[in-house]
Amino acid sequence: MAAQISEPESQPPISSCRKKKSKEASFVEDESSHIDGSLMLQWMNTKTALRTLSRRCFECQRLSQRRMKVLKKLKVLFPFRHIWPTRI
Repeated sequence: MAAQISEPESQPPISSCRKKKSKEASFVEDESSHIDGSLMLQWMNTKTALRTLSRRCFECQRLSQRRMKVLKKLKVLFPFRHIWPTRI
């Protein structure tokens, strides 16, 4: 009985999931541009998050200032004694 040797099927080369910056770029140049792009994306996300946080803080500050103005107007309109329990 002759053993049949099967030849491995030729598979297409595995391609990268991302495109190269240029066809002449070396592996190191390609990887450095990929890392730079990742760092830039992280920085942009951080910047957006900080901007959103600062806007929320200023909005809360504006709302509290408006509430204080309303409370001051109410105190002027309704001058009554507070019925809060006193400290012991």
